[in-house]
Amino acid sequence: MDVRKVSIEEGGMPETYMVDNREYRINGIDNIKEALGFIKDWVTSIIQIQTAAIAAIGTFVGLSGFPKLSVVETLLIALTVICFTVSIINGGMLLHMLPGCVQRVPHNEPAQDADVYGMAPFGQGTIYRRANWFWYSFFAAIISFALFIIVRIIFARS
Repeated sequence: MDVRKVSIEEGGMPETYMVDNREYRINGIDNIKEALGFIKDWVTSIIQIQTAAIAAIGTFVGLSGFPKLSVVETLLIALTVICFTVSIINGGMLLHMLPGCVQRVPHNEPAQDADVYGMAPFGQGTIYRRANWFWYSFFAAIISFALFIIVRIIFARS
């Protein structure tokens, strides 16, 4: 996928970029509230899934009939819960940022050329940074839990 910003000198419109011979215009002024609403819905949904996953892990591991875990399995479950927790914290911080972002209107050209991921309330970093921490820690938890299942299957056979 070829992505590059097109300047006016190259025959492009202001605030455009190319992806695989398709030109898109960036509009950092309109639909800010709607875009932030999509982020809110996405974060809220993932946090609900993570909270349920932590509760399920705690319930199953805490059952008296649940087989003992090996050291590797214990580490993978602990890593899973830690990654979910880091993701939930970053998701909460991301949700905390959204009201401040709704109140901001891009004023100069660089702000108008950016999308909502570039917005940043005072002293909190950008939405992009928080969203990355949120997503990658969620993804790490999923990978860790998948590895736990694989290890569990391997140890169950031996």
